Amino acid sequence: MAWLNRVAYWEDFQQAISKRLQGTGQWLLEHPVFQQWLDLSHSFPKSLWISGAPGSGKTVLSTIVVEHLEQLRSGTEMDGPLVAYFYCYSADKKKISLLDICASILAQILAQVDDIPEIILSTYQSAKAYGRTIVSSSDHVFSMFEQVVRSLPALYLVIDGLDESENVTEITRSFTAAAQALPSLHLICLSRNVLGIRRELDKADSIHVDAISTKLDIDRYLKKAVDDLPYHDDNLKERMFTVFSRKADGMFLYAHLCIQTLQSTINMCEMTKALDELPHGLDNVYGLLLDRLRCESSARQEIARRVFLWICGSASPLHWEELQCALSWDGKRKVFCK
Repeated sequence: MAWLNRVAYWEDFQQAISKRLQGTGQWLLEHPVFQQWLDLSHSFPKSLWISGAPGSGKTVLSTIVVEHLEQLRSGTEMDGPLVAYFYCYSADKKKISLLDICASILAQILAQVDDIPEIILSTYQSAKAYGRTIVSSSDHVFSMFEQVVRSLPALYLVIDGLDESENVTEITRSFTAAAQALPSLHLICLSRNVLGIRRELDKADSIHVDAISTKLDIDRYLKKAVDDLPYHDDNLKERMFTVFSRKADGMFLYAHLCIQTLQSTINMCEMTKALDELPHGLDNVYGLLLDRLRCESSARQEIARRVFLWICGSASPLHWEELQCALSWDGKRKVFCK
């Protein structure tokens, strides 16, 4: 139902899953706390909080969970548990309100059931009568969400990046209260360990994403990425892997940036130098990338400056074609450059 599709929730899932390496995330799926949450025969706890530092791979883990849940659903009868998800990204503030999350979840539920729930039909007809072509706060969407979920046999709900929402306390409190009140709702929240979320999820089970948990996954990613580099010196590749694995310290983003840094080198000498100069910590890697940018030509620096401005100033995440169009605009001549 287009009335409910305020955001393209599936795009976030596809973007996140494209970063996943096959075989990673098994530690989470096999974790006893996750297995207990997964068991629908347990009445409590029905809320699970997965926390971790920025760059530790929580978003990819959320896609692994969603994919696993959908595989379980595909192997059950038609009245089996439904699956819904939502990704909260700070780059798109307009789509991380309680209204938008609930509308997205309801749209996903409709895609998995045969009949449209009466409460949705009646609310839609009322909105249509008043000329509202898209769901709004006037439609009491959270109440509608609660009524629909109450009628379901079971719903697994995965919400990633709660800490990136502007109304984090309201959103967390609303969904944790719903999970306690609705027998059919099983909730997973993924976020950083921030006070507002920790206060609301203090009674939920929790799993912390740390360096020990993610080491095997990061090493698997690094092994493949290093093997794919266009060099044939096995000793050098082994050294790369050892250095990256040691310095990553549980940070998937750090490992990814290190690989990108080496991919940008043009010869073996430059690559070896880059390997020797890799610092510890994400902040220092960002600093290294900016230092290298300063060594580029003034034209490249100007392009980079404009890219940063467009990305930071955009009201929603930019697609590559949109960014290309924006960068091709010549403000002085008032023309698009080919």
